[in-house]
Amino acid sequence: MDRLFVNGTVNAAEVGEGPPLFLFHSLLSDRASFDAIVPLMSRSFRVIVPELPGFGRSRAVSGGLVEVADRMAEAVKDAAGGDEAIVLGNGYGGFVALQMAIRHPGIATKLILADCGAAFSEPGPRCAGCSRRRFRPIIRT
Repeated sequence: MDRLFVNGTVNAAEVGEGPPLFLFHSLLSDRASFDAIVPLMSRSFRVIVPELPGFGRSRAVSGGLVEVADRMAEAVKDAAGGDEAIVLGNGYGGFVALQMAIRHPGIATKLILADCGAAFSEPGPRCAGCSRRRFRPIIRT
């Protein structure tokens, strides 16, 4: 069942009963990427799968990752209703979850990061000689 959180700015599917488990989707997908696991997870958890800001029916934020993380922190607090929350972020959703946890300590009792890094890489100068370097194949055919 879809519900709106944070004064109608974040749309989320919610199913099951138990401790709240939030699933944050990746950048090149949407909440449907979790459809295969939600039925199983909802046997033990109240699974909340939001559409990140700017996706689906969730309103975009002005700004970048920090603003997205802050909006999702509001959504987690609103949807969890004071219960201890578990947050899983996949890909970009992992970056959002990590930034949210850093900026809002205590927002989640467990943080699960899947297929993401600790930060986006910054553009910078290429190292001298990097483009000339030759690599040997590991497997020869």
